[in-house]
Amino acid sequence: MQQAKKHRSAPLRVAVAGLGGFARVHHERLAALEAAGHCRVVAACDPRAGEMTRERRSLRLATRGVEVFHDFGRMLEACASRTDYVVISTPPHMHAHQHAMALHAGLPVYMEKPPTLVGAELAEMIRLDRDNSTMVGFAHLLDPQRLVLRRRLAAGDFGRMLSVTLAAIDPRTAAYYRRNNWAGRKHAGGHPVFDSCLGNAKAHAVQNILCWAGACGLTDWAGAGGLVAGFWRAHDIEGPDTVFVSARLPGGIPLRIALSHAGRQPGPCLETVECERAVLVAETGLSLEVRWRDGGVELLDSPDFDGLEANHLAFQAFLRGHAPRPGAGLADCRGFVALNEQSWRAAGEIREFPHVVRKNLPDGNVMLEVPGLMEKVEAFVTGNGGGAH
Repeated sequence: MQQAKKHRSAPLRVAVAGLGGFARVHHERLAALEAAGHCRVVAACDPRAGEMTRERRSLRLATRGVEVFHDFGRMLEACASRTDYVVISTPPHMHAHQHAMALHAGLPVYMEKPPTLVGAELAEMIRLDRDNSTMVGFAHLLDPQRLVLRRRLAAGDFGRMLSVTLAAIDPRTAAYYRRNNWAGRKHAGGHPVFDSCLGNAKAHAVQNILCWAGACGLTDWAGAGGLVAGFWRAHDIEGPDTVFVSARLPGGIPLRIALSHAGRQPGPCLETVECERAVLVAETGLSLEVRWRDGGVELLDSPDFDGLEANHLAFQAFLRGHAPRPGAGLADCRGFVALNEQSWRAAGEIREFPHVVRKNLPDGNVMLEVPGLMEKVEAFVTGNGGGAH
């Protein structure tokens, strides 16, 4: 971290692990920040870099002077002395090893979510990150309107919290689970993965509701109890594509989560915080509302908020010494990781949906739909049964 702080006025130098998948989105945002003078990408790596000529060309890596490597370790060996931070946007089960390598090279890390889904692994990552110089890239936590609502919630403006829920049907085709060797898997290459909509695709929203509930950096998920989980699948995968989780937050506040990748029509991803005087409703990434019990409604949209750009700028401000800490550190992920780990343990077996409708799409993909799933999700999050059993 000292290396970056020596360059307060100069663009920070960045190395990126990954070229495809979401790593490509990081490259696009970093290129825009590079054009604005905030940073400069000096290196990137991907084991398939030699095959990714289209990606390298579209990102103008050669034109921008970005050195490309096939191996993360080789990139660190060659570029650590001229790098201020590393972006790790690789499969989640690779994060802990690459994080340790980057810290050993003396480099702060911006890590894509989830940091890991294994509690013991997260504990070791926290131990190694002695100066708390790692940021985990949850997309919505720095939305200024969310921060305003969190402060108002903590101040008691909406009265006592009564419940917290998250519901989303976010359909994925069969091809989504064939795109790599770890999607929908419990393990990959002998390493725990525990991939699911709960721990990966909807991780941003899960961390959001833990923040509403005060569990991000304030209380440890291990303090909650009564967790019950039901894991289901429609797709031919090793893990679940649908999860139902209920638990009790500190103070006995009920928490209910229903998420699914099975379905033909997507539904809104809704975070709901019921309080005595108002209900806070967030459609993840789109809108924020305060629905007062007396009938009034406040709209708190942040139309220009770009979570990924905001995260990079926040991390860069931290590295320059302009902020006391990164947006979300590893310790802030303990509740999230524990929730996932405990849910897998509580669910036990993964059940097959008894009736699944298969729809062939024009592009050759296959979509699977579970009849009545939307009604099951709504019933579960409102506490009217269904889902977990």
